[in-house]
Amino acid sequence: MLTSSTILISSLVVFLALSASADWNFGDLTKLAVPFLQQQGQKTSSNDNVPKPKFPIQACVGSVASGNYMPCIGQLAHQIWKLHNWSEDTPINICGMNCVGNIKGRLSSWKWKWDGKFRCDEKAPGIEGRDTKLSRNGAMEWAIKDFLNKAFSRGIISAKDFQC
Repeated sequence: MLTSSTILISSLVVFLALSASADWNFGDLTKLAVPFLQQQGQKTSSNDNVPKPKFPIQACVGSVASGNYMPCIGQLAHQIWKLHNWSEDTPINICGMNCVGNIKGRLSSWKWKWDGKFRCDEKAPGIEGRDTKLSRNGAMEWAIKDFLNKAFSRGIISAKDFQC
């Protein structure tokens, strides 16, 4: 039976090995996203070099029209999160918006926690989404949700920005 400390130590070893590997390229979104999108049944461009995610625009139209954009934010954040493998200062282009995601792990109160950050400085300067979760994926997804919530509520980003 594996204990939680054994799993934590194993995860740290794998994480450090991947981080130290020169072959592991977090920055090449095309090579990472296209196979993933195809496995998920999503279409990519005709030359399969540039991923074209299907953002949930239909869900956003009703949400934004009613003034309750939270359902839209959750769906958009999940789609953005699924596109990429996250690490420190990972650049990602979303429908022409240049954004940066950042995830770091740390030990706090004898638990491993992940701090996620997400920002799109060109489109929404000064707005940064942040969150801390016990899971790496959860931290990044909730940081994206936090960013989208702040940007939508200030009117800086709208559903039209995700029609690509």
